[in-house]
Amino acid sequence: MLSPRNTIANGSLPLDNSVHVGFVQDANFRSTFDLVWSCLVTMALCTWTVQRPSVPSPSDSDSKVLLRKAAWAALTIAAPDALTLIAAEEFFGAREQVKRFHEHGYAWWTMSHAFFGYMGGYVLVYEDRQRTIVMEDQILWLKEHEGFVVDTIPAKDIAGLAHVDGLSKTITLMQLSYFLLSCLGRAIQHLDFSLFEVETLSFITTTLFTLFFWWHKPGDAETRYPIHAPALSKSTVDMMLQCTAYSGRPKQLDTWLRARMRLPSWNFPIHLAEGMATNIALAPLVALSFGAWQYAAWHYSFPTPTEQLLFRIACILSLALPGVFVAAQVGVFVLLKFYFGSAAFATSLFSRRLSALAVGAWLYVLVRLFVMVEILVSLRSVPAGVYAVVQWSSYLPHF
Repeated sequence: MLSPRNTIANGSLPLDNSVHVGFVQDANFRSTFDLVWSCLVTMALCTWTVQRPSVPSPSDSDSKVLLRKAAWAALTIAAPDALTLIAAEEFFGAREQVKRFHEHGYAWWTMSHAFFGYMGGYVLVYEDRQRTIVMEDQILWLKEHEGFVVDTIPAKDIAGLAHVDGLSKTITLMQLSYFLLSCLGRAIQHLDFSLFEVETLSFITTTLFTLFFWWHKPGDAETRYPIHAPALSKSTVDMMLQCTAYSGRPKQLDTWLRARMRLPSWNFPIHLAEGMATNIALAPLVALSFGAWQYAAWHYSFPTPTEQLLFRIACILSLALPGVFVAAQVGVFVLLKFYFGSAAFATSLFSRRLSALAVGAWLYVLVRLFVMVEILVSLRSVPAGVYAVVQWSSYLPHF
């Protein structure tokens, strides 16, 4: 019988699940390094390549852009299902935007054009070569009130501004597929999984959802597409920004447009009520698909009973908190609308009331951080069968 903290090296591996082992290295089975490395690479792809940040400001340094992307990657680790919901809101908003543009005569407008607008990808160059970022509402306002029609923007020009292309997304999908295939082999041969692998499977699930919603969104674009309109005066542009200031976006967004020439990485592309409808429809599905993998480890053999109990509590909270948050979000908006009798005024007050709901969001982040710490700490003593390798030769023709 091996000690629970024993390190295995160049020996036989006991496959009795009641036997725990410590760190494994250089043996005829997979090592602890192999396990951790495979999970880390897969999770890195899930949290890094899936990012679709806004076009940076011309004054932003490379280090600032990298730091901003790293911050969003950290947020993805803390709450990967939240990123999926953001992507879903943008997807449905982009689809509605395409319909609106087609109705206004922009038959060439595609999902890529819409997503690029959400990233602050279009800059209007007007009187005296002044510049300001324009989005959906501004472009349509200019056509309706000034008769200014944007010339056709080829989709290949938008794709050329992105650094994350179809090849990068394909490589990511290949790595995810490889990891899923290896896990499928372990399941078929009834081999144990580590908590790290279970957590990685949950990340893959949300990443596939996010990639689906953001498939047509350009990635890592650093240059904006100029829309030249030298005949437009500054007073006209000011009027345009004023008339479109509250079209489904936070009030402070105009400050970003003017002063920093960069949009926040999380925009509100559709009206608040529509965004909540998206959350209500998708939040339970995303939370369930993400949390289901953690529930699969409900009976996992933890190093101590206390860790098992805490992990089970974390599973329950990670599934319940998103639903509670969405319900509270809807409740606050409905109460504001009922009290003030105006959806528009309720929307303007809603962002201030979100600070009270942020407590639940921080609690969710703490639960997620506990899970991430536990999967690393639990490697000190795992079921020995975790390190058994899949016998792929049994699936190949042989004589």
